[in-house]
Amino acid sequence: MQIIEKAFEPVQIELPDALRNPPRMPYIAFKAMARANLAKLRAGMGGHSKDIVRRPVSTLQREIEGHAGPVSVRVYAPEEGAAAPRPLLVFFHGGGWFGGSMEAVEAFCRAVADRADAVVVSVGYHLCPEHPYPHGLGDCYRATLWAAGDPGLGIDKANVAVGGDSAGGNLAAAVSLMARDRGGPPIAKQLLLYPGVTLHDFVSPTGERGGVFGRLLADWYLARSGKTTDPYVSPLLAPSLAGLPAALVAVCELDGLKEQGIAYAQRLSGAGVQTACLLYRGTQHAFIDNTGTQPAAEDLAEESARFLRGQ
Repeated sequence: MQIIEKAFEPVQIELPDALRNPPRMPYIAFKAMARANLAKLRAGMGGHSKDIVRRPVSTLQREIEGHAGPVSVRVYAPEEGAAAPRPLLVFFHGGGWFGGSMEAVEAFCRAVADRADAVVVSVGYHLCPEHPYPHGLGDCYRATLWAAGDPGLGIDKANVAVGGDSAGGNLAAAVSLMARDRGGPPIAKQLLLYPGVTLHDFVSPTGERGGVFGRLLADWYLARSGKTTDPYVSPLLAPSLAGLPAALVAVCELDGLKEQGIAYAQRLSGAGVQTACLLYRGTQHAFIDNTGTQPAAEDLAEESARFLRGQ
């Protein structure tokens, strides 16, 4: 498998204080502090995007049944263009399973819908720690079932993709595994943007590998209801990746998850899955949150569109 490198000028991205420089204190105290400041942490996430569509793209807000309650989804589709059934991308936003939003990735989803002439469904899955695993994953799987089976969306059922960035990339990889194991829905492609594909590195008692914030994410997401070795939690640890959808994996040069993403792409390729891997030089984690203000994000929207179109 070849890694295709794409170089861009580095852009400094502001992170919440707790992510950039976690305070030094016993883990139990840090966890309590983070929980008390959860709303502030969530509010500090996201970037600075602007709409870059070249033609009108409609937005339809819907509510569907999720894992254990209603889930909001947004459906983006070009108002002009091909009359034939369109590719479908079901997209899961990033945010460490506890944050992020459909708003943060809206400009990216709209750009992909425009450039791929596709229907893009963005999923507002439930977040931890209030709704730990498998709640969010169950929401994403059910949203994929709904989107792939809804005749009103006008999709090409032979060209269904799931995708996501960061934690959303984890969810997309897990939904792909789940669909393979359960015999549906039929997923042809997976779009994994700087994905976190194993939480197992985050659970060291001293936090050397994932850091104290990585350990917190694992604790919040799993909440004793799952194990970091579960393939639906850590797809990189799945015994077999054979039979999975074709994959486009994009990783950032300046990102602690880079090696995970490359390792997953290599494992997919080794299992006979058609896989391409893009390495974005000069980029940091979560750069699609800056679609329209960071050139690398627009380039990734173009690459994603080509992948959906099969080019």
